[in-house]
Amino acid sequence: MVNFKDQTATLIHLPTALDMAEYAARLCYNSSRPQREDYDQVKFLKALAHKGHLTPFEHAWFAIPIGDNFDDLTKEELQAISKVSGRPRNEVVWDNILDFVVANMRTFIEVVGTDKTFDLAQKFNKDYYEAQGWYTFEIITSRAIGNQLIRHRSLSFESTWELPEFSVNQESLRWVPQGEPSVCIGNTYKKMLDANPGVKADWIHSICRSFEDYSHLCDNFKKEFARTVLPLCTATRLLMTGNGHTWAKFLELRLDKAAEPQMRELAISIFMQLKDNLTLSEGYCPDAEPFRTILQESSCS
Repeated sequence: MVNFKDQTATLIHLPTALDMAEYAARLCYNSSRPQREDYDQVKFLKALAHKGHLTPFEHAWFAIPIGDNFDDLTKEELQAISKVSGRPRNEVVWDNILDFVVANMRTFIEVVGTDKTFDLAQKFNKDYYEAQGWYTFEIITSRAIGNQLIRHRSLSFESTWELPEFSVNQESLRWVPQGEPSVCIGNTYKKMLDANPGVKADWIHSICRSFEDYSHLCDNFKKEFARTVLPLCTATRLLMTGNGHTWAKFLELRLDKAAEPQMRELAISIFMQLKDNLTLSEGYCPDAEPFRTILQESSCS
């Protein structure tokens, strides 16, 4: 049997930057936090950073108060903040009203090193995602749609010190074994299959055969090779973080009626959760297409 997973996009909000970094890392390997008393979150995350696994930290933001608290900052902390904020393009936002610095953990790790970053993150272990217009979604979709989502990560940390348009982490097919056939195709394609029973039967047979071949290959080869026979409709999980401006740009493209149907369904779900948060300055106008069409459709449903 084939397990049809619903395509979902869930806006998530965790209490601290360290929690978000851990969540992103564990999503990649489909692992849970150990339930033992001696578990050390900081030790786990530092080990990732020292090994160079830095993408989970792109989802993690923390706030450093300046202003009235300036005298409470140590010389080393001020030096670290200055070193990051002094670059021509960076992810630190100086807010003259709220008077704090919002810092991305990967940026600090790259610029001032792991130990100094964790000292700051533990001292100011608070997240300011939504306060500064950053939104993180956990997405369940197909590998095909996942590939398209990752294409939106159009910038690179390696050469610019600037955040990519989106920070994305995805469940690894190299390390996470696939059990029973689990697929995600969205409602449009589900309805198409239901309307064509013969095609659906052939399609399900093909999917089951692919997963059988995968299981057989796993018995003789590594999963990184066995995964090559899995279909693009194989279900996957992603964590995707972007600011209001980049989400508005994404939605403008993916809400259009010409967009791929499954991707458009996902974009509609994301839009309905963000529409009350996006602003004109971020590129969102409710009277412009395609936003107006979606709002009209939702009001009529």
